[in-house]
Amino acid sequence: MLDLSFKNILESNFFNFLVLISFIFIFIIITKIISYVKGEKKKSEIDIIKEKLNESDNLKNESYIILEQVEEKLENSKKEAEDILKKAAQTSSEFIKKAEDEAFKKAQEIENNGEKTLLYQIQKIKNEIQKEIVVRSIKKAKENIIKKLREDNSLHQKFIDEAIEKIGEAAL
Repeated sequence: MLDLSFKNILESNFFNFLVLISFIFIFIIITKIISYVKGEKKKSEIDIIKEKLNESDNLKNESYIILEQVEEKLENSKKEAEDILKKAAQTSSEFIKKAEDEAFKKAQEIENNGEKTLLYQIQKIKNEIQKEIVVRSIKKAKENIIKKLREDNSLHQKFIDEAIEKIGEAAL
């Protein structure tokens, strides 16, 4: 007969076989789940590595672009510096030319003013000499008239009459 007691069931080979199969089945399922999770993890780690590689490639490309921009700016800076130096040289040569022109004009003005001053002084001296000549001539004439008047008294009356006649002629 079939004894279905718990002890008997546990001692039976069939039941033990079923428990063993169940444990193997559970073990296989758990192993597959673990390997699937590990595989997902590996895939996600690979994806992360790929993303990091892509990011590093992008950063490298951006770095190259920035490097090109910096090199271009450096070249432009060199050109600007050269342009500034050329403008500075041109400006300095223009400034020197203007300074020379102004100095030449000032020298000409000083020379012209010197000539004018010299001519003015010469004219002034001429006028003073003429004035002195006139003063001395008048003195000499006066002395001469006084001398002649002392020598001849009648001349005095004659000079007075001539002076009156000339005044009358001038009035008419």
